Amino acid sequence: MIKYFNLGLFHPYFFGIFPILFIYTNNLSEISFDSSLIPILGIFGVISAIILISIKYSKNIQKITLFLSFIILLFFSIGYAKLWLSNLQIFDFALDQSGFIIFTYSIIFFVGLFSIYKMKYSLEITKIITVISIAVIISFLPGIILDFSNTNYDNLNDMTINFTTIDKPNIYFIILDGYASNESLKNNFDFDNSKFLNYLENSGFLINKNSFSNYEGTVFTMLSTLNMNYLHDFKELGANTALLHKNLFSNNLVMNTFQNNGYHTTYIDGGGPLRDMKTSDEILCHFTDNGLLQTLIDTSAMTYIFQGFFWDSWNDRRSCSFSALENIPINTESPFFIYAHLRTPHEPFLRDSNGNFIEYDQRSDQLDEKTFNERYVYQLKYTNKKLIEIIPKLLSAEPKPIIILASDHGTKSFTNLPLTDKDLIQKHSNFEAFYLPNSKNSKSYSEITLVNIFRTIFNDYFGTNLEILENKAYDVNEKNNDNYIDQKDITYLFDSKN
Repeated sequence: MIKYFNLGLFHPYFFGIFPILFIYTNNLSEISFDSSLIPILGIFGVISAIILISIKYSKNIQKITLFLSFIILLFFSIGYAKLWLSNLQIFDFALDQSGFIIFTYSIIFFVGLFSIYKMKYSLEITKIITVISIAVIISFLPGIILDFSNTNYDNLNDMTINFTTIDKPNIYFIILDGYASNESLKNNFDFDNSKFLNYLENSGFLINKNSFSNYEGTVFTMLSTLNMNYLHDFKELGANTALLHKNLFSNNLVMNTFQNNGYHTTYIDGGGPLRDMKTSDEILCHFTDNGLLQTLIDTSAMTYIFQGFFWDSWNDRRSCSFSALENIPINTESPFFIYAHLRTPHEPFLRDSNGNFIEYDQRSDQLDEKTFNERYVYQLKYTNKKLIEIIPKLLSAEPKPIIILASDHGTKSFTNLPLTDKDLIQKHSNFEAFYLPNSKNSKSYSEITLVNIFRTIFNDYFGTNLEILENKAYDVNEKNNDNYIDQKDITYLFDSKN
């Protein structure tokens, strides 16, 4: 063991898995440990092959392994360097241009190669580098252990809801990520969505024109909606308690309730930020591995090799989720509850003005406001087109299903911090529409926000008597690391809608 330690056979492996563990432990709510195994095995295989070849043909394995670790660091850091330089310029020259970054890294490569080649004390340096690499890997263990242990996270919801009715209609809960209200589209995008809304109304949908999202982001909104409560009512839940977020989503009250009352539950993973779903009988279009691989590509030299992977993976994910939603009536036993989270019209933008798939040169975070708005509207039109194709198929089944079409939040604002009231209104201006066959109290749906959707559905269709909460909107301070929800009540901005 000491011999291998002195030869430096360990540190290339440790530096190789460092970027994977870094991404995994910083995205515990989105990425499962299982999804990291294939990338780790792939990196281990490449490193092992290089080391075996080096042992056969080189007399100085220490320098070879030092050079290998150096190459690994360069390979996996170039994407971060590009992100760091994205807003920096020198005399109107953007420092994040690919040519400049590749040139700079080439110089670093040759200087490092020459320095290692001329190195006189490779044994001592190898020992130091190995110890550093071991310490770095050990630093990730607490996060990994916490993810596996899930300590004290099993009973976040102790509420039991029993249905008392015989009829159990099929239910679709379709989240359109970032779909703005018509009022917001008019005010911020100069786009009138009345044509699509008229289609929904003519198809029997009720449009909630008084809606606003309780939170401005997907994670908080979906945790609140699927657990039928405001987040400050969950102890120790903070803006950055990722494992609590993960557990509260995966074991959510709504899907647990449907399961416990005889429903077959399905989660269609169309690209939401929360992925695991233990309370679902089946998960369709699960692209967890792609999330990890995409981040590895974005933050490494692979970003220059697999530039199309980003666009293709998102196009596949959305196409899969639309197709899965369309085919549910054929493939799923009744009664069923479908939760489909469709990452559209939210960026990344993949549609042109005619709705055709396109690989844009720039990501959405690099766009100016005018271009962002144009591409958002293109994708919204495409989303409308797909829904117009799918909805008649959902409604063709008998008995008619309940359909909840809703967005988790509105659109982002380009205003610098602090956000103005107008910015907050834009981010909370969401969309809600309901298809409610045989509803006993359809008027109540025009007076609710997301936190009350399932409280109202359960009371209306399943004989429960749940309290309808006060409609509130909260602006959450996500930079606060304490284990509580640091929030500001901004409901007053929507008082005219209450």
